[in-house]
Amino acid sequence: MKPAEQQVMRHNFAIKVLDRLPGLFQPHRYLYYCARCKWSFLVNDGGRGVLTPIDSNGRRIDGDEATRRAATFALGPCPSLQILQLVPRRDEQTRPATAAKDPVPIPLELRLRAAGWIAQKQQSRS
Repeated sequence: MKPAEQQVMRHNFAIKVLDRLPGLFQPHRYLYYCARCKWSFLVNDGGRGVLTPIDSNGRRIDGDEATRRAATFALGPCPSLQILQLVPRRDEQTRPATAAKDPVPIPLELRLRAAGWIAQKQQSRS
């Protein structure tokens, strides 16, 4: 994956500063909330550098789900944008050798619109 595409696939966090844990020299705790996929993470909860995925009710998530969510925290991909991987890009499509070059690439906004339409169709079939 290209670096620019990977940047697009990352979470879009809103960050809230929470209180400190009791004790001397304890770090601030932060609540990271992804505006795209609605996932939340607590950072520095229980110690410096501890990452805790939480559900929509504010409870800790345990097991495989917590591991899966924590793995996407830093570099993504954000699950709400994974549909973009299913939409073929113009440079990835196979073309005949004589095909002319496309003058304009597909804008990201159109890809997102197409991805939303595909997701709606898949949900209506289920």
